[in-house]
Amino acid sequence: MNKLILLSVFLFISSSTVFAAFNTVTCKVNNVVVEAKDREDCESIGGEALKNYMFVINFDTGSYKDGKLRLNGNGTSNVIYFTDRPDRESGHMSVKKFKSIWTKGINSFKSDPPNATLSAIIKGKDSNSIMIISNPVVIDSSIEFDVKEIEGIPPASFNTGGLFIDPLEAGIR
Repeated sequence: MNKLILLSVFLFISSSTVFAAFNTVTCKVNNVVVEAKDREDCESIGGEALKNYMFVINFDTGSYKDGKLRLNGNGTSNVIYFTDRPDRESGHMSVKKFKSIWTKGINSFKSDPPNATLSAIIKGKDSNSIMIISNPVVIDSSIEFDVKEIEGIPPASFNTGGLFIDPLEAGIR
């Protein structure tokens, strides 16, 4: 019985520690970046909590060949961005603007390429592929990425869908 109680306490402490580690806030203090336990902790040391921006690139058509993913847009503002709680910010930007922020942030997408999920509709059925994207190139209202496949292989061609991209800790404006 005592072993069961000790095991339960250990599992609770371990899971609490893991949970706490994932709930830290990236904090900028005098141009130095530190991890804080929460926003209040960050502000108490004179810092500013950085926002996490997530992105979705909507597209009308796309293609994948030889490790290159190309998304053909629906105009100039086909990237949607939004922030994690407790921030409440969202908006649209062009693929050119999205490419311009690729090198910004604490862990920029250039230094730490993001995971992404390609979600497309093919012949009325959904298709999802997980990948790491890098080296964006903008061509008119289209954007192309180098891809490292993680799970699933993107289809050679597809219509209508979105590319859902990992968070970026940075100001994007």
